[in-house]
Amino acid sequence: MKTEQRNRNLNIISAAIIAFFSAQVIHEMVHFLVGLLYDFEVLGFHLFAVNIQFGNPQDRIFEVIMVEASASIVNIIIAFASIGMFYNLKGAYAKLLAMLMAGFHGMMGFGYLLFDGLLYSPGAAGDWKAVLDLLNGNGVLRIAIILIGAIGYMGLFFWLGKAPLMFLTSIERMDDKARLSLGLKVLILPYVLSVLFNVPLAFWHPLGFPEGFFVVFFQYIFGYSGFVTAFFMLWVWLKPRPFMTSDEVALGENRETLLLVLAGTAVFLQFLLAFAN
Repeated sequence: MKTEQRNRNLNIISAAIIAFFSAQVIHEMVHFLVGLLYDFEVLGFHLFAVNIQFGNPQDRIFEVIMVEASASIVNIIIAFASIGMFYNLKGAYAKLLAMLMAGFHGMMGFGYLLFDGLLYSPGAAGDWKAVLDLLNGNGVLRIAIILIGAIGYMGLFFWLGKAPLMFLTSIERMDDKARLSLGLKVLILPYVLSVLFNVPLAFWHPLGFPEGFFVVFFQYIFGYSGFVTAFFMLWVWLKPRPFMTSDEVALGENRETLLLVLAGTAVFLQFLLAFAN
C-alpha cells in the first residue's frame, strides 16, 4: 500500500511540475520568438524574463505590443485547449496533467490581464502594464483587460473546483473527507510546489532584488491563488448531488514513467534557465 501511495503521489507531483514549468517557459518562449519575428534585438532568455531591446518603442508600437501581449494570449489558448483535452483524453494522469495545464496556463494568462490592469502604474514591470504604457494608460483598455482577466480567472477556479470530481466515484463525491484528501493532492500540492520551485529562484531574476524577486513572488503566491480557492470550492462549497455517472476515472497506483522523465527534464531545464545570463 505504501508503494502504491508513493507512486500515486510521484505521478501527481510530476504532473504538477510539468504544468507549472510549461506555463512559465512557454510564456517566455513566446516573448522570445515574437521578438525575433519582428527583428528586435534579443539579448537573453531567462526562466522569468527575456531581454529584448526595443529601441524607441513608439516608433514600432504595434510590434512592441505584439511582443508584450502575445505571451499571455498563448497561455490562455493553451488553457482552453487543455480543458478540451481534459474531457477527451482517456488516462487518469493524462486528464490530471490537462487539468493542471489549464490551471497554470489559464491563471498566468488571465492573471496578467487582471493584475496588470488593477495594479498599473507608469513604468512598472509587467506585460500588460507595458502595453498600457505604450497607449498612455488608456482607461478603456485598462477596464477591458481587468474585466476579461476577472471573468476568465474566476471562471477558471470555478471549473477547477469541479473538475477533480472526475477522479472520485459517485459515492466518494458525497464524502467531505474524500474531497478534502483529493483537493489537497491535486490542487494544494501543485500550488505549493509551484511556489517552492520558483520563488527561491527569483533571487536570480534579471531585474535583480527586490524588483525581480517580488514580481515572481506575487505571481506565484497570489497569481496562482485560484488553486486555493478551487480547493475550498471542491471541499466545502461544492455540494455534489448523489447521481451515478460514467465519467469516473481513478488515479492509478502504477508509476507513470513518462511523467517522471518529463518532470525530471523540466526540473533540469528550470534550474538551467534560472541561472542563465
